[in-house]
Amino acid sequence: MTNDRSDLPVIAAELQRMRVNAFIVSDIARRTDSQSHRDLMALMRDATEGLQQSRWSMARAHAIGVAPGDDDELDEALEVLLKAAARGSRSVGPQQAFLLGHLLVERRRVDDLKRVLPKLSLLPQQADMLRIDLANPAVDPTSDEQTWTDTFNEVILGGAAPIRLTPPEGEASPFDRLASDVPAGTTGGDLVTVIISSFRPGAELLTSVRSVLAQTWRDLEILVIDDESGPEFAPVYREVEALDPRVRVLSQAENAGTYAARNRAIDEARGVYVTFQDADDWAHPQRIELSVAALAANSLVSGVRTNAVKLSDDLVLARRQNTIRQAVAPTLMFRREQVWPHFGSFDPVRKAADTEFHFRLDAALPGRTIDLQPTLQFMRMSAGSLSRDEFRSGWRHPARMLYRSAMLTWHDELRRGASPYLGREQRAFPTPRRFEITQRPHPVYDLVVLGDWRSDEPRERDAAQWVEMLAAADPARRIALVHLEGFSLEPRRKLHFIEPVRRMIAAGVVEGLAYDDDVQAERIVCIDPTALSYLPRLRSGLRAPEVVVVVDRPEQVARAPFATYDADFIERTAKSAFGGATVWSPRGVDAEHVVAVDRNITGVSLPTAFVPGPRATIASHPGVVTVALGTLAEEPLREASAMVRALAGAGLDVRMRTNGHARRVIDGELQAALGRGEVDVTHRPMLFFPHEVADGVVLAAARDLVVVAPGSRTLLSRVVAEGLASGARVHVPSSAWFEGLPAAPYESPEQLARTLVEGPVPAVTEDLHRRRAVEAAGLEAWYAGLRQPVGAG
Repeated sequence: MTNDRSDLPVIAAELQRMRVNAFIVSDIARRTDSQSHRDLMALMRDATEGLQQSRWSMARAHAIGVAPGDDDELDEALEVLLKAAARGSRSVGPQQAFLLGHLLVERRRVDDLKRVLPKLSLLPQQADMLRIDLANPAVDPTSDEQTWTDTFNEVILGGAAPIRLTPPEGEASPFDRLASDVPAGTTGGDLVTVIISSFRPGAELLTSVRSVLAQTWRDLEILVIDDESGPEFAPVYREVEALDPRVRVLSQAENAGTYAARNRAIDEARGVYVTFQDADDWAHPQRIELSVAALAANSLVSGVRTNAVKLSDDLVLARRQNTIRQAVAPTLMFRREQVWPHFGSFDPVRKAADTEFHFRLDAALPGRTIDLQPTLQFMRMSAGSLSRDEFRSGWRHPARMLYRSAMLTWHDELRRGASPYLGREQRAFPTPRRFEITQRPHPVYDLVVLGDWRSDEPRERDAAQWVEMLAAADPARRIALVHLEGFSLEPRRKLHFIEPVRRMIAAGVVEGLAYDDDVQAERIVCIDPTALSYLPRLRSGLRAPEVVVVVDRPEQVARAPFATYDADFIERTAKSAFGGATVWSPRGVDAEHVVAVDRNITGVSLPTAFVPGPRATIASHPGVVTVALGTLAEEPLREASAMVRALAGAGLDVRMRTNGHARRVIDGELQAALGRGEVDVTHRPMLFFPHEVADGVVLAAARDLVVVAPGSRTLLSRVVAEGLASGARVHVPSSAWFEGLPAAPYESPEQLARTLVEGPVPAVTEDLHRRRAVEAAGLEAWYAGLRQPVGAG
């Protein structure tokens, strides 16, 4: 598993020294879906004792239990969680306890669930969900359907009318037997159009349409779209249309997906209100009535959604991917004439356009969509669901991430006043090719660049800059980006890419690809070796004869253990994942200091760092100081903590952007120093999480930028360049300063604090325009060198 890698033991040892919370790594493991993270947690489990060992065992069990590679991993997770719960372990928090309940339901281990349920630290809603499943005879054969409906009505429906199950008949599943005793058609008013798109349906379409016909709201137009299912499905559609005169079947000439079908149906709709229903779902009889009432009560409300609950055919709630209940986009209802002429259409793609439409509505008309509290939609989670395998707890498919990032970029423009109208012939934002109705073939790309494009850190910002420079220098270059996350201690990330990447993709300068897109490239470039150390378990579709790895440090650096990599492992990984030979591209350091003599290297190096263009600034005063921690490890973190205390104690206004673990350490040590009377602060330091604010915002107001534990020369040079571009005076440790670095050296936190307080510090200046020209030439030389034969270092 890990005995052939040199990097993971180093990282594990540092995690142990820093006493990092095991569940931070578990959250990251679920987000990246990387086997390496799972192996790392196994190392931590085996290297620790007592409570720490229990926590790492639980953390690993949580990660593999959500997405097991096979039944053995699922059983491992279940047994670890079960044993911990049985002994009342404090490590079994609500998330882990809920997962255990899901797994026991999935395995139908009813006696075990009944035994441990009273001991589990569950949130009330989680306990209720498991109680419903224990009442389900499909889970516990000693129960019965009446017990299940009584429990379900009490817990899920609350004040809404109760449901029941009709008697078993033929092969109808329990889901298809959902019903209610509420009389249909007892109220009415404005016409409501309900749109149900379908493709090659079975009996589940009848269930869906019947649930709409059973609504208490009688004034309905039900448009069922046959998305070119084929003549063999004509009997189903005839049966559906014969159910009621209010049902009309529309046939598409070609299969164009759910959202093209909805667009066509809305064009033909006559209703004052429009809403939707999936072809295999079941609507509570009061759903339409309550949604109309919410819209009619307030003309400022533009859209209404209802809560939904996800169920199997056997009406089982618990699944590892389930989120209990939530407001869902397919239930959206809006006024047709108020919305449709101004918004144009659903995005005509295969997936996710209902979510985009709801987000667009909220971006253009903020605060004017509401969610009803009652659970009024029952969603069938079948094996054929378009989204079933694309979402898990903490993870989403990379194509979903691409689409979401692109749509949010456009929606930002709507908030600034752009039109929300979306035509059907011209795209407003790029879409993953796998979402296209007719998928265009991928070209052979000149360059595919791998990096952690959700990370707003110096390395990624620098890489985005040189990628944009390459594209601008020759618009014919076919460049694509693929998101891969390396090692971090950030359990939370924004769901979109960093600003320069979003801007490039939106402008068509580069294309965003998913890791499993089947793509051929002339070469792949990875901006840092750690991105290849934590590849997802998802199959790679990328292929290239060469994988160029940009490297700015040796395999192990004592003060930067989390930047450790194993070159042999990376070369094997690159070959198996992408089919190419690894070529190492040293940067900011001589080749012999980072690459063994028997490895292939590029003949020309990238410039050490690129100077960004002028950056936004906020009027500041002399006391504002931003602290940048270049290397996360135990010793550098203590240095950063000492720097924050020294600067804040001198009366300076300190700002810092860092992860949760570092924030807890710095806050804790500052609080302890305050308690001992060792420091007195005028301004409490402002410590921001990376997902809360961009790095440039923190730097924009600073008069001074202080770098602590700067890491590689490449990263230090970039941080200094960003400080200069923001108009800040930059200070670096004297041990890291080198000739030509446009920054002032400092000896200690106390000395620097005195210097900043006592008088003005002369700014170190540099001819940035000349430097940018040199860097542009160096970048082109590097790119040209990639096309030349490479030799051994």
